[in-house]
Amino acid sequence: MSQLLDPLSAMIITAAGITVMSIIGIAMDNVWGFVIGLFLVLGLVFGGIMRYRAKDITTAKYTCLAVTVVGFILGFINLFLGKLAVAFGLIDWLLVVPTGYAWYRLQTGK
Repeated sequence: MSQLLDPLSAMIITAAGITVMSIIGIAMDNVWGFVIGLFLVLGLVFGGIMRYRAKDITTAKYTCLAVTVVGFILGFINLFLGKLAVAFGLIDWLLVVPTGYAWYRLQTGK
């Protein structure tokens, strides 16, 4: 069976998705959502993608794990904010799944 995604592609998909969600957040006057999304994307780009390309697998692995955990926690918090935030919480969960998959791939070495 061929692999679904390589870790780099999974990290790029998550970074692009969180960037779009941050832009939507700032358009809806959600400054904190924008700032948190910005920090997640910067951490993923510099701690995950750049480190993966530099063959520093350990740092990339821990960065993927941290982004996945923080994304799931933020998605869970959004579920209780009501109205449109519920949809954003579900989308946050879907966006961090590729990074969790990248962490799994880096952890198992497959």
